[in-house]
Amino acid sequence: MKRTNAVYLAGVVAVGLTGAALAANSGEGREGGMFERHCDGDRAMKMEMMTVYVEDQLDLTDAQMPAWTNTVGVLEDAAEQHAAMCGALAEMGQPENVIEALDRAEQHMETGLATVSELKGAVGDLYEVLDNEQRATLDEMMKNFRHMRG
Repeated sequence: MKRTNAVYLAGVVAVGLTGAALAANSGEGREGGMFERHCDGDRAMKMEMMTVYVEDQLDLTDAQMPAWTNTVGVLEDAAEQHAAMCGALAEMGQPENVIEALDRAEQHMETGLATVSELKGAVGDLYEVLDNEQRATLDEMMKNFRHMRG
């Protein structure tokens, strides 16, 4: 089985979570900075649209649905953690110094790594129950993920 694809999907979530933490510290004094881009309110809707699209493309069987439902649940948990992180960053304001900025980035990266681990397990379980054609479809979608996220 190709675990690298499952790891890739998990990595996408981690990059989003940790990138937002770092980006939040780089947008001081700028309208529409990276903080706003990573913490926009459309993220949940985009994720929901993407999961509906992926489910449709995979044409999952009844037997595969529990693994899919679990994966979507982990993704939803990750989205909730991301929203909480964005709220916390907004409340904190700009860091006072570089050490504080690095402490925040470290904390959010650790949270992101925990999310990646959870997602890796869920996606791995899903990948196990997919047939070869479904795996190829999922692999191809993940290669083109940058174009899907909008």
